[in-house]
Amino acid sequence: MTSIAIYNILQPQNPSDHANAIGLTNGKSNWEKRKEIIASNITSSGIDILCLSEVPRSGIDYFKKSLLESGYELIWIPHEDKGKSWDQGVAIAYKKEHYQLTASKIGQFKDSIITHHSGDQKIRRHLIAEFQDVKTQQFLRIAAVHLNCMRQISHFSQRANHIKTIMTDLESTSLSSNSIENYVIAGDFNQDQYGDREEGDRKKSKDNPSTTHKALEDKGYKFDGNLNNTVVAVHHKDPNKLFSKERHIDWIFVKTKNKLTHLDLPNFDQWGSDHVMVATAIGDVDTSKIGTNQHREFKKLERTSRCCYGGEIFLNFLELISNICFLFADIFCQNNRSHHHSRRRH
Repeated sequence: MTSIAIYNILQPQNPSDHANAIGLTNGKSNWEKRKEIIASNITSSGIDILCLSEVPRSGIDYFKKSLLESGYELIWIPHEDKGKSWDQGVAIAYKKEHYQLTASKIGQFKDSIITHHSGDQKIRRHLIAEFQDVKTQQFLRIAAVHLNCMRQISHFSQRANHIKTIMTDLESTSLSSNSIENYVIAGDFNQDQYGDREEGDRKKSKDNPSTTHKALEDKGYKFDGNLNNTVVAVHHKDPNKLFSKERHIDWIFVKTKNKLTHLDLPNFDQWGSDHVMVATAIGDVDTSKIGTNQHREFKKLERTSRCCYGGEIFLNFLELISNICFLFADIFCQNNRSHHHSRRRH
């Protein structure tokens, strides 16, 4: 089994530029605290290979050091802005004890959509890496990607063209002549499960086809079928709560003959980013190798009470149990009082 994950870590400049409360504390960046949570989420996940989005240049040294202590190697590339390297990019972290990096390549797609958005044309880069499983000797190729976020009709085909460029680069024989068992494309697609919807369109029909996903499916790529929300935001009434945006925009598509299985990550702390880590297993699942079992139940309860996934339901359930206990306590006290008065009368 090989486990793959995607995690957009929310680069530190984004919260200030877009008033994203999850990256701010009292109006100031909380990056120093968040990067510790992010590193812990990665190392405690137990995932073999992780694709990371929005990884800032300023955090590379920290992540390389903190992940290395847990046996992960990290490779990173920046996007391009006005002919120069952007201050953030994509990265791949992998367990160097289990996987050997045999080849790598930097691909790019000139993202003209961003031209009218910021006034400057930026180039989205994707990082391709080929690994050999030390135990099975099989080869896997993976592309860490981050697609544009624009949501107008004219932009959907361009996002699909970006995916086609990535597939061509990923499957190119120029990278190596090795026989590849699995091809993986993982990242923040900025494309949700409801298909080609324009900005402001609130319709949530899963029958609406996605141009991006169709391009992948036409070439034999598939995902594990899980459509849980992957994006959260701070609740406007309670800064200690997160709510779900009900959008699945972080994807792992695989071209393989093996089965795919969604993996839960019980130790995940949601407060590291506005994205959820998404994980998939390729092949037969061995859950004993995923995540840390230590303090599993405590972590599970902590996450549920703080996060969007079942948080409100869980708190309501606790309130119901509490009310039932109080009810039984009242009944018990009333019975005791009745018994006491009965004895006094006798």
